[in-house]
Amino acid sequence: MKLEIRLEDGKPIIFWTDNPDDRPHEIAAYGMHCEHVTASRGYMRKCKKPETVADFESCMKTLAHWARIPCR
Repeated sequence: MKLEIRLEDGKPIIFWTDNPDDRPHEIAAYGMHCEHVTASRGYMRKCKKPETVADFESCMKTLAHWARIPCR
């Protein structure tokens, strides 16, 4: 599983870039502000990569939050 974390309007969003799906241009994504969604690869590329310490801290909090969600 390959994850990439980008910032969408300053809020972290996790993208699964190797998501096996019927739609090759869409990938799964998760953000605490939007929960689980799908997005296009083009949209992911438009989102800003984390650059500052505060960006990385926010990304780690989002990743930790996602990791605590129970699997169903």
